[in-house]
Amino acid sequence: SIISMALFKSNLFSGNYQLIFPFEPILAAPGDDVILPCRVDPYWNAMEKTVEWSRPDLKASDPQKRVEYVDMMMETYIQRTSLSEGLRHGDVSLRIHNVSLEDNGRFRCFIPSLSREDVTVLLLGGVWRL
Repeated sequence: SIISMALFKSNLFSGNYQLIFPFEPILAAPGDDVILPCRVDPYWNAMEKTVEWSRPDLKASDPQKRVEYVDMMMETYIQRTSLSEGLRHGDVSLRIHNVSLEDNGRFRCFIPSLSREDVTVLLLGGVWRL
């Protein structure tokens, strides 16, 4: 099942764009597929733009990196993550397939060209604490 949230908050930033992201933690059970919503409003074409999802709570595996990125290079996310198909309309949400307890924690969405970021929390089975 895919879990989504109805409550969102937004941050105003350059060019009168807003970053829309969940206000409350995303709740899921192990094995679920989840979407971590993050969207630029009004529509902003994110095709061919850099969108960085990272795990600020995790220690980077490479000492040269400041954060651990959620991408195909991070072993625990190989073939389990994808970006939204709505990139052309500013939807930069992250989909994670088959979540596990290791996925508990904070996820940071950063858009370098807009110099904006925000963090959402994924809670599995209610075992993670802020």
